[in-house]
Formats: sequence, C-alpha cells, structure tokens
Amino acid sequence: MSGKSNRFGPFWLQPDVTPVNMLSLFLGAYATIGLLTFIALSTPYVLTVYLQIPQGEQGAVSGYLHTFQEIIAIAVFGPIGVLADRIDARKLIGIAQANAAITMIMVGLVTLLGVAQLWHLALGAFLWGASAAIDEPARASFFPRLLPRPLLRS
Repeated sequence: MSGKSNRFGPFWLQPDVTPVNMLSLFLGAYATIGLLTFIALSTPYVLTVYLQIPQGEQGAVSGYLHTFQEIIAIAVFGPIGVLADRIDARKLIGIAQANAAITMIMVGLVTLLGVAQLWHLALGAFLWGASAAIDEPARASFFPRLLPRPLLRS
C-alpha cells in the first residue's frame, strides 16, 4: 500500500476507501448542512407569506411540525436499526434519500404553486422524519462493516 493513495488530507483511509469516496462524503455533508439551514430559515417565510399564519402562532405551528417529524423518528429508529444490520444498508439509504427528495420536491411544488396548506407541511415533516429515521441507523451500521474490530470502540 502506498501512503499517498491511502490518505485524504489528514485522514488515513481504509484500503477500499478512495479519496473520491471521501470527497463525495464531504460534499454531501456540506450540501446537507446548507439545505437544512435553508429549511430552518425559510420556514417562517413560508408560514407568513404562503400560509398567512400570524407571527404570534408561528412558534406553536413550528413546534407541531417538529413534533410530527420526531414522532416518526422515535417510532422507527429501533426497528430500522435492526433491519439495517440484517440487510444491505445501501438499499435502506437509497430508500431514505429517495423519500427525502420526493418529500422536498412535493413540499416545494405546493409552496411555489401557491396551494400549500398546513397539512402539506405536516405531511412533509412526517415523511422527512421517516427519511432521517431510516437513513441514520443504516449509515451507522456501515462502521462495523468497514473498520477492523480493533479500531472499533464501544
């Protein structure tokens, strides 16, 4: 093994992990951070402009939306974690990413078309929570498969 092909900046890579894999991971992480920040910052705008919810009620509405998102996450984290250990986690990640993309496109379209209602956002939050609840345990199941046992810590 050559040391140069086994590194990505300060990180040492496992033999089957390439610098392109790491670059893809970092670019995906940066894109996700930007999109999640945009969602958080644009929610009050959507609630005010498109749904005409008074500013005094927006905190409660946002709380309800986050509650819908978290209820599904709490409900499915455990079963999906078990499932991710038993089947190919890549399929679960693909399902989660497709669901997240469809959800964001759906919510964006109803908003842009001016037909958005609060239940659209609640459904979007619920489906987004399902995506996160599938994605996170599936990704976590990769580490025991990728790293040698001595490198894993409890």
